[in-house]
Order: sequence, then structure tokens, then C-alpha cells
Amino acid sequence: MEQSLKGMPLSTSLTALLISGGISGMLSITSYLTIAFSDLPDPVVFFLAMSFPILGIVFLFSLTEYIHFHAPSYANRLGFVFGSLAFTICAAFLAAQLAVQIGVNIKNDQVGAAEARFIKESIRLIDMGMDVAWDMFIGTYLVLFLISARKLIELKFWGFTLGILGIALMILNTMTFPNPPAEVDLFDLGPFIALGLFGLAGQTFRLGIKAYAENRAKAKRIDARLL
Repeated sequence: MEQSLKGMPLSTSLTALLISGGISGMLSITSYLTIAFSDLPDPVVFFLAMSFPILGIVFLFSLTEYIHFHAPSYANRLGFVFGSLAFTICAAFLAAQLAVQIGVNIKNDQVGAAEARFIKESIRLIDMGMDVAWDMFIGTYLVLFLISARKLIELKFWGFTLGILGIALMILNTMTFPNPPAEVDLFDLGPFIALGLFGLAGQTFRLGIKAYAENRAKAKRIDARLL
């Protein structure tokens, strides 16, 4: 049975968390899309690469607290654990990937070009394996989000859509291990999941703004009665 959220006002702190969390989520996905589809200086790329998982965890925390307020469940709590671990793995693999790309110079005169390229590609297998781990953990989070949000009208669509994408992501990564699907020219679900998370972050922000407006209206009604 779907739960109606009317008549259940959010606290001021949770409202502020939803607004800041929604903004964090949109900035997180914007950082990801920026580094994926643009050519920027290395320091900027590193900053954006770290902003993606850090802001992502803030976003997941706000969403977890909102769901816990209306429909507490073990799936919701466990989902935040998997989501946080996913973004932590993501930060590690992005840092390793960028360090290899920037720091390993295949034009080093002391090493032949073929040998240097082989070394670089071998080292890249490490971050590619971590990339697959990130996909598996974020896929698990998306499935748990589907379960925890299934009774909330405002989140049900996002839970179903992202949950299906999460299942598909885990299946593809299992099939292509140790390479991520994109590395073997299979369908890359990453941009679609990113857009879905951006939409979910926007919905989180909207719920925060809606709660803020309702709290202000309630406060005005109380003030009017006291006059």
C-alpha cells in the first residue's frame, strides 16, 4: 500500500537537509558529466572527480533520512551503506586512474615505448577492476533504493527506473569482468544512470522546497491565531 505523505510535516533540519542534499546530488552528477564529456586541465579534472563521490554521499544521506522519516526499513539503512561504499570505491578508482594517466609517461627515454605502454595498460587493470566494483556496489544500492522507496508515491517512479538500471548494470559487469562494459564496446548504462540520479536529486530538492513552503505556511497560520 502506497503511503500518502500529506499531514506529515518535516522538521526544519530535515527540510534543510533535503534542499542541500538535492543541490549536492545535482552538482555531483554535473561533475561526473563534465569530466566525462569535456577536456579540462588535470587539476580541474581531479577536483571534479573527487567532488562527484563526496557530494554523492551527501545526496544519498539526505535521501536516506527522508525515506527513514516516512517509511523506515532495513533496506533503506543498508542501501546507504552500499551507496557510501560505492562512492568511496569510486573516489579511489578515479584517483588511481588519473594518477596513471597523468603520472606514467610513455615517452620516457629510459623505457621503450612498447614497454611503457604495456606497463601503463597493466596498471590500468587495477583501476578497471575497481571500476567494476563501483558498478556492482552502486547497482546494489539502486536495487535497495527500489525496495525502500516502493511505497512512497514521490519516489516510486525513480526507485523502479533506477532499480531496473541497477540490475542491468550488475549483469553487464558480471558478463564483462574484469573489464567494464564500456571497455569492450557493450552498451554503457553509466550516462543513463547518471541522468536518472540527477532527476532523483532534482526531486529531492523539490521535496525540500515543498516542505519549506508548507512549514512557512503553517507558521504563518499559527502566528495569525495568536494575534
